Amino acid sequence: MHNIAARTLDHSASGEWPDLATLPDILRMRAEDLGEQILYTYLLDGETQAVNLTYRELECRTLAVASMLQSLGRPGDRVILLCPRALSLTPLFLGRYVWG
Repeated sequence: MHNIAARTLDHSASGEWPDLATLPDILRMRAEDLGEQILYTYLLDGETQAVNLTYRELECRTLAVASMLQSLGRPGDRVILLCPRALSLTPLFLGRYVWG
């Protein structure tokens, strides 16, 4: 299984550590490495109807939220996150974090 912990261990074994200083760095690395792989699946009716979110989509949505927040305010301003379904929360939360 390819995950950030495994990648970090691979780099530490060779003496190299990835330069992952920020959340956007991690999001970019995951989007580059895993791109269209499904990260989250949200079941609309609790059982069958699924909406998927890939690593690339998460990065794009997160950066879009951060960009929107940047155009509306300053880092450190308070933000209320309101979303109708659980899948929307992740990009909103991460976008707020990336924005500052």
